[in-house]
Amino acid sequence: VRTETDGIKLICEVSKPSAEVVWYKGDEELPEGGRYEHIADGRKRVLLIQDLRMDDAGEYHCKLPSSQTTGTLRINELAAEFISRPQSQEVVEGEKAEFVCSVSKDSYEVRWLRGDKELQTDDKYEIISDGKRRVLVVKNCERNDEGHFVALIGATRASIVLNCEVNTEEAKAKWLKNDETLFESSKFIMVQRDTVFSLRIKNAEKSDEATYTITLTNQRGEYAKSSAKINYFFKHFVYRVDKDKHTLTIKDCSLADEGEYSVIAGSDKSTAELIITKAGTKIELPADITGKPEPKVKWTKADLILKEDDRITIDTKPGHSTVNIAKTTRDDSATYIVEAVNSILFFYISAGPPSPPQDLHVTEAARDHISVAWKAPERNGGSPVTGYHIELCEAGTEKWMRVNSRPKTSFKITNLAPGTEYYFRVIAVNKYGIGVPKDSPKSYLATDPMSK
Repeated sequence: VRTETDGIKLICEVSKPSAEVVWYKGDEELPEGGRYEHIADGRKRVLLIQDLRMDDAGEYHCKLPSSQTTGTLRINELAAEFISRPQSQEVVEGEKAEFVCSVSKDSYEVRWLRGDKELQTDDKYEIISDGKRRVLVVKNCERNDEGHFVALIGATRASIVLNCEVNTEEAKAKWLKNDETLFESSKFIMVQRDTVFSLRIKNAEKSDEATYTITLTNQRGEYAKSSAKINYFFKHFVYRVDKDKHTLTIKDCSLADEGEYSVIAGSDKSTAELIITKAGTKIELPADITGKPEPKVKWTKADLILKEDDRITIDTKPGHSTVNIAKTTRDDSATYIVEAVNSILFFYISAGPPSPPQDLHVTEAARDHISVAWKAPERNGGSPVTGYHIELCEAGTEKWMRVNSRPKTSFKITNLAPGTEYYFRVIAVNKYGIGVPKDSPKSYLATDPMSK
């Protein structure tokens, strides 16, 4: 393994000092010259490669007329870093200021910012890229140009993918950006896979904030459309790449950020679900306790004794005990149990997310919808159930999708694909958090009952 710009020697040994070998990369012969040097040293045969590039990675062969030996070269890409950094400048009013830096690789981009604003070449600023040298020129400096200028390297622009699933492969689609028709280009990639239409926006940037619409028509001339607005991606999400590690940071999460997030690498895909719980508020867990003699009280969280700290206080008085948790976080979601013991009896009261709903069953199944119903959980966790999350999963997949949240104990799941089998589950919610799911006992087929 080597790093870009390094040199490397590939060495093999032959049985006779006079043997002649030919070097190959894959199926391509490598003649001597340029970055390649062939060396014969006794029985050693050496291929010297200077100034390695990423495309030098691969299999190399040293061949004799009747045999060969093979080795693999792996190359680590140069880290995105500054070789030299911009220096502070002091200029006379009316003159120009130049901030100069250099980077580790010609192809690395540098972004220049003043405060939170990214700078572009215009009447005030000129941005120059020359080999590894990067320059920001501030023209005709004035007093209000004073301040901090920042050079950034290493952030990778992400692509945005919009998907629309339809109920027939015969639909025809057209994509629009702010009501203007989009055409296939290196920027906008339009793909149809079975019943899913996708628009990929490559190298997303500020100007890509807009409302995107897909219009669909079928062979009967029927028409439908769906829209999505991208209006906060660039200040709300940060996408970074550090060698093999890709990170998506979602800043200032809100309920609107709930949902599934996927990362795609070639034909591989990995998905994670983000669930937002209300945090930062104060909650109280009260328990009424009476007994003679006066019981001793102990609180536990997830089978561990709960202790007071800078966020948690326990207030116990005759007949009553309360746990107060300030500035709640997701880690506070758990089952809390208060135990009261005296010389005569022992009992406990729990407080936390509800237990699973009961008696989950199908009340109706049709070609495009399934109606389900259930009963309230056996235990509400010490707080009234405030609602239920209903989730759906297509048989043969592990992708659960939330279809609604509602306080009632029945729901009609619509817009199903006819002839498709589905599992579903229901999750009870109270002020302490989300409970354990209750899964359907089997899959159900979306089909017209009259067709059976």
